[in-house]
Amino acid sequence: MKSTALISIAFLLFLAAFAPSLSDAILRQAKRESGLRLTVIPNSAPDKNGWYSKPVQVTATASSPEVVITYAINGRDALEGDSLLLKEPGEYRIEWNACKGESCHEGFVQAIKILPANLRQLSYDPDRREWSFGGIVTDVRQATLLGQPGQVARVQGTDFAVWVALKVQRLQLTDAAIRHGDQVLVSIDGPHVLLNEVDWSQCGNINVTGVSSFEYCAMGATLDDGLLNLDTGYKLSPSNELIRSGRAAQRWQAGVLYWNTSLLQRGFSISSSAQNRHEISR
Repeated sequence: MKSTALISIAFLLFLAAFAPSLSDAILRQAKRESGLRLTVIPNSAPDKNGWYSKPVQVTATASSPEVVITYAINGRDALEGDSLLLKEPGEYRIEWNACKGESCHEGFVQAIKILPANLRQLSYDPDRREWSFGGIVTDVRQATLLGQPGQVARVQGTDFAVWVALKVQRLQLTDAAIRHGDQVLVSIDGPHVLLNEVDWSQCGNINVTGVSSFEYCAMGATLDDGLLNLDTGYKLSPSNELIRSGRAAQRWQAGVLYWNTSLLQRGFSISSSAQNRHEISR
């Protein structure tokens, strides 16, 4: 019994040490009795933030030419094909499968995320006294802000992801209904918006929808607040943390940007071409 246990442990250690790396390709193998092997490889690696900044070509190959390969994108109907070109920005969940007769691969899910190539990076316009950046909406939630019903969204930018307030009480911080997958511009401007900080004590006459300028400034001073950093003299507010260090809270409860969100483009739709090659287009 002891000898058998030692052999089993040695075998497991061998598998752990010499199992193939999956960093460059997504590999899954079906049960041994089926003999099917399916390999799916993107034509490039994502950026450091886990997102691609250009179209992605995904190619699938099987262990036998008689295998039928299928994929389903974001829960839609399965399509037959072994090549897929993802062109439009957004988040893709691709479920791959392969069958040879009645014997089928176990199937697996591949996730690919693409940002627009021309996405505006976080920048300051001194003439407009405005901070702004572009991004893709990856989540929209109902939230309680200042004790009242509100709405927040998570926006993925080029170098960071941040939660932004869309609605606070009667105040609308958007120019349209915002949905998952939308491309947006997030910005804040006014006399209180400076190169190094957002200083709500300087907030004055602001053109907003749903509330007065006084209410807007008061809510900003509460939501976009933080402890004073004695070394820099700036408050550690959500706005200042993003402006000065590129950091943002991972949970909306820990801080949201009290900025405006403008819709640039609705999320992508899916269409397919004939034969084996399919494209995702708007």
